Amino acid sequence: MKRVISLFLFCLSISLYAQDIDLMSFNIRYDSPNDGLDQWAERKSEVYGLISNQDPHVIGLQEALYTQLSYLDSLLIDYAFVGLGRDDGDKKGEFSPILYDSTRLSLMDHGTFWLSPSPEKVSVGWDAALPRVCTYAILKEINSEKIFWVYNTHFDHVGAIARLSSAATIVQHIYKNNISAAPIILMGDLNALPQSKPLELLNNHFTDPLKGSSEGTFWGFDIEAKAENRIDYILGKQVSFQEAKILKNLRSNGRHISDHLPVLVKISLD
Repeated sequence: MKRVISLFLFCLSISLYAQDIDLMSFNIRYDSPNDGLDQWAERKSEVYGLISNQDPHVIGLQEALYTQLSYLDSLLIDYAFVGLGRDDGDKKGEFSPILYDSTRLSLMDHGTFWLSPSPEKVSVGWDAALPRVCTYAILKEINSEKIFWVYNTHFDHVGAIARLSSAATIVQHIYKNNISAAPIILMGDLNALPQSKPLELLNNHFTDPLKGSSEGTFWGFDIEAKAENRIDYILGKQVSFQEAKILKNLRSNGRHISDHLPVLVKISLD
């Protein structure tokens, strides 16, 4: 009897500790009719297959239109998502959504803000070519009840001032709202190289687990190209990175699953 009780207490103690959490950031390329052999209709099943095979607990997508997000949401049965379209604050335009495994994590709060001087409303910031958003989710690991924040974003591809200002806006949001100093993950397509000013600013507040890596994350749809530029990131604050990698999966026909490579990390909460 004592042995049974001891085993029960041991199992209970394990369940109260936070387990490792897998996170993915993936720019899936918006559904463009101009992409020829690489149109969404040709790629979508393999985008789903890649995500499903990796089975991350949290996914940050970029360039996801509502129809693309709905398709993935319909297949990723255990996941829920948060996020808004950047063009109207509802379903129009690209999302930077956060998908989370609802069997492992519960949603405490969430929101979306625009990367501009008017973050509370649909707006284009600084020298950006397009409206840009950042979606955040406050998640609780069900077993341990540990809470952490996830931010997912997509910086502008044109405006240098906008990229730097976007980084500053997110940092300001964190310090204003995360008053409990919970662990934080910031992920997304930042359209900025590791040595750029936006990353210099962010690296003052976050850890980059791939810092110093020569691997890139962007290769377009050119099947002869190499991914030389790293512009997709998963950064962390008050988390321990157990693993970090850039996935190089191809479609069954040898073409690219997306014009970006997904980034995958494994963390433990400090």
